[in-house]
Amino acid sequence: MKICFIVNANSPHTRRWIEPVIENGHQVYIISFLPNPPKISGAIEMLDLTKLVNLPKVRFAQWGFWLRRYLKEIQPDILHAHQIPGAGWLAAMSGFKPMVITGWGSDILIEPHRSIFRRHLVNFVFHRSQALTVPSKLMYDAAIQLGYSESDLYLIPWGIEIDIFYPDAEVFIAIAAKGF
Repeated sequence: MKICFIVNANSPHTRRWIEPVIENGHQVYIISFLPNPPKISGAIEMLDLTKLVNLPKVRFAQWGFWLRRYLKEIQPDILHAHQIPGAGWLAAMSGFKPMVITGWGSDILIEPHRSIFRRHLVNFVFHRSQALTVPSKLMYDAAIQLGYSESDLYLIPWGIEIDIFYPDAEVFIAIAAKGF
């Protein structure tokens, strides 16, 4: 499968999403909307949009037009944008389908409540997407309250770093005994 990701490629969360996709044999194209992303091994192509143009007031419009042409050229099977502001806006402007959005937290929990304009931008992204993934039940419920269709909403918990957090087995036994 050919997947195009629009992401903040500087984030370690991005690597955690993309590297297993590459390891599973998928063709991955990465578009970063923030400058100087580190290379992700195995990606077919990795692009830094800020090198195309980076004029603050017009960059998203210009990137959106460029993205339409780029997606027609590479013809991915899925466009997957991580975070609604930035990546989600670009994905929605591209008009590409199928488009998956992954919310990271404040983009669903805070962003829509900052202003009516930002709420409309979030709804614009929601209406253009075919699926939304979120990492927590709190975000799942918030997306529904914002009007996202539950049938297209997926809860995918991100997990924990077991190298850092390692509760002993007694903790899990105690939790299981409480029936959680």
